[in-house]
Amino acid sequence: MSKKARRRHGVALLLAALLMTLSAGCEAPPPPESPEITADSVAVYYGFHSYALFSSQEDTVRQLVDIYNGLSFEPAAEDMDMDMGSMLSIVYSRDDRRVAELAADANGVFRLSGDMEDLTETTGTFDYELVKAIYDGANGTDGQYAVETPPDDAVVTPPVYDPAAVMGDEEFVTARGVRLAMTYDQVLALLGAPDQAFDYEQEVKTFNKDGVRYGFYLINEGFPADYPLPRDGQFYLLDLSVGAECPDPLPREISIGDDIAAVLDKFPAQDKTLKEWAMQTVYGQPGSSQPYAFLTFAVADASYRLCAVSGGNVMNVYFDPQHQVSKIEFNYEP
Repeated sequence: MSKKARRRHGVALLLAALLMTLSAGCEAPPPPESPEITADSVAVYYGFHSYALFSSQEDTVRQLVDIYNGLSFEPAAEDMDMDMGSMLSIVYSRDDRRVAELAADANGVFRLSGDMEDLTETTGTFDYELVKAIYDGANGTDGQYAVETPPDDAVVTPPVYDPAAVMGDEEFVTARGVRLAMTYDQVLALLGAPDQAFDYEQEVKTFNKDGVRYGFYLINEGFPADYPLPRDGQFYLLDLSVGAECPDPLPREISIGDDIAAVLDKFPAQDKTLKEWAMQTVYGQPGSSQPYAFLTFAVADASYRLCAVSGGNVMNVYFDPQHQVSKIEFNYEP
């Protein structure tokens, strides 16, 4: 072979290698897969309803985890869109941390872990009606608030406190174990189905249960940075309000209707004389990093408010003009 021929042959080999490289780079990406997971609890949403099911029941969790682990996907056709009205969204958690999310509608469109890409399932093993049946049958209801009921023997725990000690972080808990900064999932697991539930826009959820209103807020990157909560897109309990219908004992055994003198006897008050001041210290140093409490007096309706603070936990006890407890609120204000 002549030198010129060898040169042409070498160029041809280089071009062929380049074409093979370009062709390999243009291959379609592999279809999406859902890596296998383990979970100890699941939450299921349905369409535009509020929370439907939260379960840590072993059989329910295993059944829904097995469904997730058996799936594989490919991109959906361009004319296929997620039907939000029929969408079932399953959230898988382990040790109170979200590990995966699977959304599926009645038409076979899927999404994974909050991704907005529409997918179709290639294995043909997903049973939409089975998941819907788990949702519907969770509490013997039509599924709108079908939360599995917690055990009766783990519901109410009376508060333990020392009236000679200041109110610490450990006391900011309801008799049913609810604490501020818990997630929506965790609170529902303790309380069971709400009496009423409301969604305000996309960033606030509230529900009423046994005379208590619980307020949850979406914590993401746009939430104020001084709140030490994970920016994981979950709803966290930041406030709750207790009304007269609440049957449970409250922190320090304070109840709606209690007289202000009886309430102050439950705290190490420095001065229990009602002075009708704008602010009257009960204990500690208001505004400090240590626990403190103070009274405020509103001239307009001649009513007092007792505020107890520890860390980021705040309890406000409101009194009517007759000096009886009319409302109690808890707020998370780090």
